[in-house]
Amino acid sequence: MMKYCVLLSIFIMCFSAAFGKKYVENSLIYFYGYPFNTEEEIKEISEIPYIKKAEISIEWNDVYSSDGVYDWSFVDKNIALWKKAGKTVILRFMTANNATFCTSEKLIDQQRIRIVSEGFFCDFEKNISDDGFELVNGKIDNTNLSVKSIKTLTLNNNTKENIVLLRNSNATIFKKNSEYLIQFDFAVNHFINTNERGYFKAVFQSKSNPNQKVEQEFLVKEGEKSLFTKVISLADFDDYNLVIEAHNISDCSIDNVNIIESSNSRRRRVGFPDYFSNNFKQTYQKFLQEVAKRYNNNSTVQAIIIGGIGRWEEMLLNANEEGDLRVQESIYRQWNAYGYSDVNYLKNVVEWSMDLSKKLMPNKEHILQISPMNNGYQNEDFIYRRAAAMAISKGVSIKQNGMSEKFDTWTTVSDPAYIMNRYRNNKSVKTYYETAAQIFNNGHQAMGHPVALFNRVAIDGVKNLYLYKSDILEPNIQKYFPYFDSISQFESQNKYYSNLGEYKLANRKKRYFHLLDTISYHNIWRGIRQYNAAGATVNYITDSVSNLKAVKTNPSNPKILFDLDDRGMYNGMSNPILTIQYKDSGNDSFTVAVLNRTSGVVENVAAIQKKNTGVYQLISIPLGHKFDAWDNWKEEKPEIIIDDNQDGEEIISKIELDFVSLNAFKTKLVDQKESTNRTALLKDKSDNIIRKIILNTKEPLAKVELVYCDSDFATKTDIMASVTFANEGKEILASQKQYYIGGDAESIVLPIAESIIPKMIEIKLHNGVGKVGCYVDKENKMAYKLFSFENIELKNFELLKDKIFINGYFNGLRFHKSVDVNNLRIYKVLPDTSILELDYSVSGKTIYLQPQTKGWYKITDKNNKTMVPFAAKGLIHL
Repeated sequence: MMKYCVLLSIFIMCFSAAFGKKYVENSLIYFYGYPFNTEEEIKEISEIPYIKKAEISIEWNDVYSSDGVYDWSFVDKNIALWKKAGKTVILRFMTANNATFCTSEKLIDQQRIRIVSEGFFCDFEKNISDDGFELVNGKIDNTNLSVKSIKTLTLNNNTKENIVLLRNSNATIFKKNSEYLIQFDFAVNHFINTNERGYFKAVFQSKSNPNQKVEQEFLVKEGEKSLFTKVISLADFDDYNLVIEAHNISDCSIDNVNIIESSNSRRRRVGFPDYFSNNFKQTYQKFLQEVAKRYNNNSTVQAIIIGGIGRWEEMLLNANEEGDLRVQESIYRQWNAYGYSDVNYLKNVVEWSMDLSKKLMPNKEHILQISPMNNGYQNEDFIYRRAAAMAISKGVSIKQNGMSEKFDTWTTVSDPAYIMNRYRNNKSVKTYYETAAQIFNNGHQAMGHPVALFNRVAIDGVKNLYLYKSDILEPNIQKYFPYFDSISQFESQNKYYSNLGEYKLANRKKRYFHLLDTISYHNIWRGIRQYNAAGATVNYITDSVSNLKAVKTNPSNPKILFDLDDRGMYNGMSNPILTIQYKDSGNDSFTVAVLNRTSGVVENVAAIQKKNTGVYQLISIPLGHKFDAWDNWKEEKPEIIIDDNQDGEEIISKIELDFVSLNAFKTKLVDQKESTNRTALLKDKSDNIIRKIILNTKEPLAKVELVYCDSDFATKTDIMASVTFANEGKEILASQKQYYIGGDAESIVLPIAESIIPKMIEIKLHNGVGKVGCYVDKENKMAYKLFSFENIELKNFELLKDKIFINGYFNGLRFHKSVDVNNLRIYKVLPDTSILELDYSVSGKTIYLQPQTKGWYKITDKNNKTMVPFAAKGLIHL
C-alpha cells in the first residue's frame, strides 16, 4: 500500500512541475456484482491506490423481491467497505441481466409485468402455425388489443363453460423438469354467468396420457384488460402439449402469447421487463424512490447508473450476445408489439428514465450506459447519438461498454468513439469506458496489450475506465496502472505510434481456468493500428541480430496496412511528420502511400531505395501542413500503406506520426456574434447558409465555432460546415467538418491549422439532411465565435551549432526589433535529421507558423546567418 502511495505522490509532483498544470483526476474502476466476488478480493482491490472507485452491480430482484419488501444488506455492506478505504462507489441496479427472472417472479405476478424473452411467441400477425400454435376456438380478427397489434384472437358469444382457445402444435417440444413462464395480454368483456368466477387456464398435458397434466388458473374480472402471467413447473415426462383455456367467459380477446423456458444460467434466455408499459414504469419508480431515500445523501455513493433501460442497463434490447438470429428476430417482434420504435424508445424509455433518476437523486452524478443494439435494430448510430446528446444536454455523464484495442473496428456502425470524442471537452459531464473482457482473455487479438488498451482510452479523452477483477489483481497489469494515470493527464495526444512485433505477457495470478497462462499481443500502439488483410498479412518477428521486434512482409503479402485514428484526424493534425524505422537489408525498395481523406485518393508520399547496410534506419516523411478528415462516422480504411514492391521483403520495427492536435491547447476569443433563440434552417441538401466576416486580427485563427440547430429528432440528420480564407485574391479551404446526428444547440467546432492571418473568412453550412441549420444573432445572421491560440512565452533556448531547441509546442516566434522578419527562412529538423522548410506569416516583429511540435529548428536570414528569436509563442495544454 505504502509503495503505491509514494509512487503516486511522486508522479503528481513531477507532473505538476513539468507541465505547470493541475493534476487531472482520473479513475480505474472495479466493477463487480452479487455474488461473484469474495470479500477478501474486494478488500484487496479497495486497497490498490490506482483503483479509485468501484461499481456495485446487483439485480433489482436481489433488493426488491416483492411489493414493499427490500433487502439492502449487500449494497450497504459494500458501501461501508469502500468508505473505509476512503473511496467512492457507483450503484447499478440491473432490470435485465443474464437470466429470465432478473425481475422477481413475485413482482411480475403482483404488478403484472410483461417479460420480453426468447420463447414460443405468437402475436397473430402472421400464420400462427409458423409460430408453433394451432387455433382451436375463436377467430383471428382485427380487434386492437395491444399497442401495435392489428390481429388478435377473439372469442364472441361463447356459451361453453370451458373452451380451449389455443394450443401448441405437436412439433413444439417442452422439456421435462423445466419451468415455463406463460404470459399473454387479454381483455375480458363478458362472463357467461356473472354469478360465477371466470378465469383463464394454462394446461400442460401429456400427448400420450391426457390424465397427466400440470395446470394453473388465472382469475379475471368482467371488463378487465390486463396480463395473464403464470409460472408452471413440469414433471418428469417429456411429451407435453400446452393448451390455453377460457372458463365462464363468453367474449374476450388475447394477444402476444409467449411461453418462456425460464433459466438462471448465464447468457441464456435473458428476461427484459416491458420498459414501455405503465405497470413496469410505476413499479420501477417506486423502487427508485426507495433507492433515493437511502442513498441520495450518502457521500460515499458518487453516482447512479441510469436504469430501466435494457440488459445490464446498457440500452441493450437484444437478448443473445452470441448472435442467434432466430432469437433476435423473436425478441425484436416482441418489442415491436409492445411499442418499440427508435424515437419511442429514446423519448419514452431512455429520456423518461434519465429524468426520473435526476429528479429523485439531485445530489448524485448520473451515468447513461450505451452499448451495441445489433441484430434487428437498423439505426444504431441514430440511437447512440441521440441518446448521448440527450444525456449531455441534461448534465448526465455517458459510459460506453465494450472497449478494446479494436474498439473502432468493432463499432463502425454505432460510432461510440466519435460520441466520446464529440463531448470530450464538455466539463459538465464525465465520460467512461468499460473493457469488453479480461485483458488476459485476449481472443482474436481483441483486447490488446495493457499499454495499447490504455492508449485507446486516452485517444478519446476518456478519464475513467472499468476493469475486470482478474486484470486488477494481476501484477503484470497492475504495473501499467501508473501509465494510465500519466497518459490521462493530457486532453489529446500529439504523437501516434505503433511498436510492431509480438509482445508476451505472463499471467502470474491466473484467476480463471479459461484464461491463458501467457498472452501474445500484436504490437503496442497508440493511434496507428496495424491490421492484417488479404495481401497484407505480416509475420511478427524478433530480429536475431538486433533483438528488435518487428513485422515482415512476405511474397504473398507485400503490403503492411495501418489504420490511423479517425478522431485524431477529425480534430485536426497540424504539420504531421511520419517516421518509419526499417531494416536496411538488401538493395530493393519500398514505397509509402497515404490516403487523402478529402479526395479519397491514395497518394504515394515516399520511395525508399535501400543500401544493404544491415542496420535499422529512419525515414521521415512530411505529410503536408495538415492531415485531416472531414467525416465523423463509419470509416475504417488503411490511411498508411507500406508496399515492398515485390522486389524484396521489408522489415519494419516502428512507425510514428508527430503532429500538433489542434484541440489540445487553450484558445482565446477574438470575435463573436452571440446567438439568440432564433434559427436559420437549410431548405434542402443543395441549400446553404453563408456568413462572410472581415477581420482585423493580428494572429492566425485556431478555430471557428457556430451553434448548430437540429429540429428534426426523428431523422438521421447531417450537415457540413466549412471555413474558407480569402486572402490576396486566393481562396483557401481552412477547415471542413461533417456534423452527423448532432444535438440541438451544440457547438460545431472547425479547427484551423493555417499560418495565414486572414483578412476575410467565409463560414458556410451546406449538405443538410433534415431540418438543420444554425442559431442566428440579433441581425438574423449566423452566430459565430472566432478563436486564436492563447500563448505563453518560451525562452532560454538550447543551442547546438546552427540549430535551436524549442522545448514546447508553439505557433510563432518573436524577434528583436532589429531583425528583418520578412526575409527569414524557418526549418524544422525531422527525426531522421532531414529538414523541412516552413511557411509563415508576419505580424509586427512576430512570425506565425502553423502549430509546431517541440524540437530542433533552424532559422536563418537572407544571408544564411543563424537567427535566434527573443521568444517562442508557446501553446498551453488544456
